[in-house]
Amino acid sequence: MIYDGGTLADEEVGQIVLGDGELAGIRFVVPDEVGALVTPLLARRIAAFVEAAEAGTVAALENGSPTG
Repeated sequence: MIYDGGTLADEEVGQIVLGDGELAGIRFVVPDEVGALVTPLLARRIAAFVEAAEAGTVAALENGSPTG
């Protein structure tokens, strides 16, 4: 699942603490940069999330593609 945490101020970003073994790191990117950083499946999922968030709705996906 992907959750929209809203917009974070620099101070809030600086307070992020990663749990042991949870993540190797974090990186903030614009949607157009995602495809070069993740697998095609994950890129489809993230694109669907961004579209749903902008529309104020949710996205139901199967293998990274919308269902229904």
